[in-house]
Amino acid sequence: MWKILIAFVLGSVFVLGCSSTMPGGMTDASLPADYGKYEILGHAEGTSKSIFIFGIQSGVPDLNQATQNAISKFNGDALINVRWYITTTNWIILPVTTVTTTVEGDVIKFVGR
Repeated sequence: MWKILIAFVLGSVFVLGCSSTMPGGMTDASLPADYGKYEILGHAEGTSKSIFIFGIQSGVPDLNQATQNAISKFNGDALINVRWYITTTNWIILPVTTVTTTVEGDVIKFVGR
């Protein structure tokens, strides 16, 4: 019984981490939207991620890439009702940090163009 408990505690230490979410912002649209000349395709979320290992960064989380990822889920033209935020996760034992930029909003398709 003790061996199982010790193995569980040691195994848990390697997957423990803490995460924090920082507010980003809100905007009406990712592109100027003509009044009523679009259709809403659906709500989507896109992300862009960066990983730090031993303090070395693998890339930079990109707000534009996260926006394009969300738009591409419905093959749309732009986002409206846009919200974005950044989540940072630090792993307790491993020297790894992930930074994720998340963008969500309603994907639209312009009509009459």
